[in-house]
Amino acid sequence: QQSFYGHSFISDEWGDLIEEFGGSESGSLIAKLDLDRAAKHRAGMGFFRDRRPQLYGRIAEDI
Repeated sequence: QQSFYGHSFISDEWGDLIEEFGGSESGSLIAKLDLDRAAKHRAGMGFFRDRRPQLYGRIAEDI
């Protein structure tokens, strides 16, 4: 038998713990996530709002 360091977990969009395994447990974790809530959270963060894809081509051009 092989053992690995660490433990597995599932967190929500805020980083709050939903399900977790301890260090000695094995198996599968399953959780239901509210995808609409996650999408609203992601939209409010501004990462995609401030994107300027029209400028990406210049970064990738050969000099």
